[in-house]
Amino acid sequence: IGFYAYTVGPANMLKLVANAAMERGHDAVVFEENKQGVVAARKEEMLDSDIAAMGFSTVMTEEELLLADYLLEHHIPIVVIEDVPGSALRPKAREYATKIDLCVLAMPNGMKEYFDFGFVGLGYAGPPPHWGASYKSMMEAPSRRPGFSKRRGNIVWHLDPEDKVLYVPGTKSPELNNNLIRSAINSASKILGEKFVLGFRAHPGEKAEKEEDRPRYEKAFIERNKMLEGLWLLEAGKVSNPELVRAADITVFPGGGPTESIVAAYARMNSIYYWDDEVAKVLRGMGVASGKWFVAELGGAYKAVGPDGLYEGIRALLTSEGQAKLREAQEQNFPHPDTWDTAPKIVDILEKVGG
Repeated sequence: IGFYAYTVGPANMLKLVANAAMERGHDAVVFEENKQGVVAARKEEMLDSDIAAMGFSTVMTEEELLLADYLLEHHIPIVVIEDVPGSALRPKAREYATKIDLCVLAMPNGMKEYFDFGFVGLGYAGPPPHWGASYKSMMEAPSRRPGFSKRRGNIVWHLDPEDKVLYVPGTKSPELNNNLIRSAINSASKILGEKFVLGFRAHPGEKAEKEEDRPRYEKAFIERNKMLEGLWLLEAGKVSNPELVRAADITVFPGGGPTESIVAAYARMNSIYYWDDEVAKVLRGMGVASGKWFVAELGGAYKAVGPDGLYEGIRALLTSEGQAKLREAQEQNFPHPDTWDTAPKIVDILEKVGG
């Protein structure tokens, strides 16, 4: 069985499925992620595959479609597995949809949209396996907060009990990150003053994939460093992203489709999803035709529209009333599955399709 997706999210999901397949005695060929040219260099390694599992990424879908061309040329069945809802609907992949043997959905809704896109077969095995791994990391690890500290310039201090940590996980877009950080700083500083501690972790995919994009990224990084001057910044070491969501008082998820925003809904965390016209454009570019993120629309996170909405969201989630309202929507629309261990179920599907 071959496995490939370009970016970290779907690639990590496929690794969990590959591990489950190998535990069952199958051979697996797994291409590394975030590396241009890997398909051209290694595609022949999948020639003996009975079936290939792929994910479609938000960027560099060309790498994945290059492999799809090779697999189709050699009549190797392809199953596309979603890492988040809508990830199979990348615009560049539309012409391939009718040639894909099966699309495994991340959530069992909106099926008409997938058939309209061109897919001829749909399947569902439960939440994608990396959601379960993230959920367990968020819920089962001991609280790391007592070991955190805060830094302002050269000053490092312990977190005071009254400090409020606002955690902002990054996306692959530096401009999107900067817009959110700026709004978060302005809102939280007004509400919390010296009690405000900002946690920010850059996304591993926040890098220029093309040489012409490099100046734009460098400019954004310089602007970000200036924004962070004079703030109390969270020092959390190598703690995982899900653990940071759990430890924060409020997590403000950036526009796009961060996996932890989904898991935070299942874990009943205090979270905000930031949305504006630019976020809508990003989501449409990811294949989400509505330009809206399903987690926020279903109440899994407080939907903050623009800077004013973010200000109101922070104020609301610092109150017991605001938190209770969010919990009610999370429990109603994100019920816990019977099992989070869905990788073996996906292997079942691959075995059936691959014969």
